[in-house]
Amino acid sequence: MQYLRRLCGGVGSAKGQDFVAIVRELADLAGVRFPERELTQEVLAVAEARAAKRAALETVFHRCQEELSSERGTAARSYLRERGLDDGAVRDLGLGLYPSVGEIRSLLAAAGYDTGENEGAWGKLEDFVTFPWHDEYGHTLTVYGRRPDKQPPRDGRPKTRRCRAKDPSPVRSTSTAHDAPTDETS
Repeated sequence: MQYLRRLCGGVGSAKGQDFVAIVRELADLAGVRFPERELTQEVLAVAEARAAKRAALETVFHRCQEELSSERGTAARSYLRERGLDDGAVRDLGLGLYPSVGEIRSLLAAAGYDTGENEGAWGKLEDFVTFPWHDEYGHTLTVYGRRPDKQPPRDGRPKTRRCRAKDPSPVRSTSTAHDAPTDETS
């Protein structure tokens, strides 16, 4: 899909109607009938909300990666080197450094996203090294954070933290780990 998208002049992963158009073209190329179905407004709304959340989280992760590469990330990069992670490993793992939550909120607003916890504005992660967590398709689900100090934070925050965003799926009868914003520590 990425190859075909680039041939058509696109960049990044196809989303929404671009994704459907590429899958339709691949089906035509393979001589397979593309299944047509009408989606309800509710299903479309959930899909759009999920795509917006993922895009907002990607925006946050990219900003965290930039922050780690900046002058402000010097101490965090030293911490990671002490832990055996060279610059290549840091890049390959997608590690970052969480900037101020105010900066994240401004970034999300400027990009047209909501600015709440569900979109990645987690104040409890400020100054934490971030570790992205992706699903099997590479979609961003959440972020783990590790405080890059030898001592626990003085403000009472734990050294390791995990935050999850609420899944915009329709309400389910049983609760899952993605149903509500959580702050788990270890």
